[in-house]
Amino acid sequence: MTETQSVTMGKEKFHIIIDSIGSANPSASKMLSDVLGTPVELVVKALYNTPTVLFSDIDEALAKQCHELLEKLGMISHIQSVSEPLPEKGESVDVGIYVHDIRDLSKITNELAHFLGCTVQEALNMLLTDPCVVLGGVSISTAEALCQRLDTEVIISNPEKDKYTLFVDFDGENTMLGHKLKSYLKHLKISSEYEETGRIENLDYRTAQDIWKKFQSTGMLKMTNQSFQRFEVDLVGVDRENDTYKAVLMEEVGIPEKIMDQVLDNLPIQLYASANGKTVSDQLKRYAAAGMECVARPVKPNNYKLIIEEISDLAATKKILAQFLGEENLPTKTGKWECPRPLGDLIFRCISAELEMVGCEVDYDYFIK
Repeated sequence: MTETQSVTMGKEKFHIIIDSIGSANPSASKMLSDVLGTPVELVVKALYNTPTVLFSDIDEALAKQCHELLEKLGMISHIQSVSEPLPEKGESVDVGIYVHDIRDLSKITNELAHFLGCTVQEALNMLLTDPCVVLGGVSISTAEALCQRLDTEVIISNPEKDKYTLFVDFDGENTMLGHKLKSYLKHLKISSEYEETGRIENLDYRTAQDIWKKFQSTGMLKMTNQSFQRFEVDLVGVDRENDTYKAVLMEEVGIPEKIMDQVLDNLPIQLYASANGKTVSDQLKRYAAAGMECVARPVKPNNYKLIIEEISDLAATKKILAQFLGEENLPTKTGKWECPRPLGDLIFRCISAELEMVGCEVDYDYFIK
């Protein structure tokens, strides 16, 4: 029987295609897993990589019932005849999160746990990774759904199309490995400027992966997708003939007009400790048009050195630090203390906020190596 005859006799079959996870709760994955007799991990993967054919070759009545069920669960789906071509898979993206205000961490952690269907502790562990990438290889629709669920900065990246930065640390004790790395970079015709700056920027995916695979075990490299890269932005000068800068500093940075002159007499000052890598270039252009001379520097991942200028309550301080550090890294006496290992951005800010609540004066530096 031909396809046309099948349709004519009222036996046309349909697919149910999920277009987006929409507002569905994690429990929906378990329900669909039970209905399909499929491991829940595979259902979750299918939901995160829409469009996905959930049911195939079913009759119209069953298709409508399934469609209504998915709508009730909060998913976005449609019914499609088997005679029509299936929708093409879109690009796969990675999704990162940046928490600007540490006071929002608990709320964002709970929102993320709810979306992913994981525990709050698991969600927190993801957020504390630097840079924080919470989903990898998912569809654009999934990334957009997460954007709608979280009240924070969500970054979407296609890893194969983005550029990368490699941070390079040459260990003086491993001169042979360092020489081997330098020779390989020279072979790739990469400028030796990294010897001064400590980083190689704007590498394409394939080149960055090639270098990383060959030399990551040396401990001399850290790699960051520039979409997830954070930047410090410093104001180093202003054109005082251009009054536009005042509005920018007041509205965007929050500098009160009454102390504006005092601030400008003490340049350079930091405007942002962690600007978005995807938008920082446009930000600098906008500031330049307003008569502001700014400099942006990439923040190296996991590189903050926590400094406590004065520990007054040793027991309370150790209790806070023990949440993130091993016993061997904790302070043993009052006075000034420096964390012996580098910390990521969010971990550093979490610890700092708690330490300040018990009376510690907290500062930071960067690990040179």
